[in-house]
Amino acid sequence: MSEIFSRIEHPRTADEVVQQIESLIL
Repeated sequence: MSEIFSRIEHPRTADEVVQQIESLIL
């Protein structure tokens, strides 16, 4: 999980977090 969050660049909203995580998983 830490690797995923390290790739996320300061999202503005929780929705953006979900979208970025989904883009990494899918």
